[in-house]
Amino acid sequence: MDELAHFFSNLLDTTDWPPRWHCGKWTDFHGWLYIISDLLIWAAYFAIPWLF
Repeated sequence: MDELAHFFSNLLDTTDWPPRWHCGKWTDFHGWLYIISDLLIWAAYFAIPWLF
């Protein structure tokens, strides 16, 4: 039961995930480009049902 509680309490925890630009040879520009692109794609998925 402890494992189940631990799983759900840490389900959205991102402390173990490094920022994107710490993986490989990325500049700050590349990191922010990917973050902004992901946000725009996310926004498009929400906008499509409202517009059509």
